[in-house]
Formats: sequence, C-alpha cells, structure tokens
Amino acid sequence: MPFNADLTGATWGPIRWEMTPRRALAYRAALAPQDAAGLDDAAADGLFALPMHVVTPEWVLVLMAREHPDQTLSLDEGRRAVHAGQDSRFHRPIRAGDDLALTATLLGARTSRAGVVTATRFDTRDARTGELMVETLSTTVYRDVALTGAETADLPSPTYEPPAA
Repeated sequence: MPFNADLTGATWGPIRWEMTPRRALAYRAALAPQDAAGLDDAAADGLFALPMHVVTPEWVLVLMAREHPDQTLSLDEGRRAVHAGQDSRFHRPIRAGDDLALTATLLGARTSRAGVVTATRFDTRDARTGELMVETLSTTVYRDVALTGAETADLPSPTYEPPAA
C-alpha cells in the first residue's frame, strides 16, 4: 500500500511529556555513563536532560502518525522507514521537572529512487507557558514504498550550520 501524501499539513498531538528526574538520569546514564557532572541531580543549576533526549517523546508522535486512520501504509511498510536526517534547534535546555507539550506536522512527501521521502516538523513547548523550546525537522525515507496523493515539490531537508566563530 502507498504512503498517503494527502496527509501533508496534518498535525499530531499535542502530547504531554513530563521530564522527570528519573527519565533524565536514566537516559543520561545509558548514553553518557562517564559524564559524572551530568549525573549530579543536586547541581545548583538543576538537572538537564541530554539534548538528544527530545527524540523520545518525538517518537511517540511518529508512531501516532503511522497509525493515522487515513495513512495507508501497511505495518511492514512502516517498518521500512529509515531516519535520514534531523535538525533540532534548541531555544533553551530541557530540565528535569519540565512539563513538555509536543506536536508533529507532516510538511510533505515526495518520491525518490529509494521510495518515499517525508519531512516532519516537531515542536516542543513548555506546557505551562507555551514557550517554544525545541523545533526539529526530521526526514524519513520509506524504502520501496509507493506514494499516493499530491507530491511535495520543494521538500525541506535538515541543514547543518557550523557554529559562529
């Protein structure tokens, strides 16, 4: 079954995600076990989540999008998804105790030699204030999957901008 490009513009969420100290510490311990400073949950400036931790609640939205009633992907086709790129812009760190609200919007889909390429925007906000904390552009390739619906000609793609000198 094909990927339904007519879902372009659809938004999933918001979902709520509490960044508990336990979540922040467990993720950090798994990915940065030698980072003793990061494991200090009594630090004066608070316990910060690793920046890449934002993908954990984003993944919940990815699964919601695949299960949308108008999405025509089979389970097998959904499993053929390859994460091809990600550009996350952090406006402020995520701290233990933050209550997050996340949404995902399908920006478009197009065909490629490999199958279907999609672009999705994720917004992570402080659920209490509405402040934008992280915005992510994620690109996915669904290998050997066809496309149905309107193809997006100018699909945005993640870019790398080196830090200012």
